[in-house]
Amino acid sequence: MKNKYLTTQQVAQEFGISPNTLRKHRAEGRGFPFTKVGEVPGNKKTGTVLYDRALVEEVINKGAQYGKYKNH
Repeated sequence: MKNKYLTTQQVAQEFGISPNTLRKHRAEGRGFPFTKVGEVPGNKKTGTVLYDRALVEEVINKGAQYGKYKNH
């Protein structure tokens, strides 16, 4: 059974997108929508970024370049 949520590393491995590209796109406010869990208030470098597999697959399956999304 596939995980519903994927880490940055898992998205990179499964879909062939560099982790650095995913990080850059998050910082620029574009790319796949994501959720950050476990972040310590006031410290943006903490927590784990998770991507919803269904949303990632939807964008990739449409063949569209992923654009700007708001975080969930």
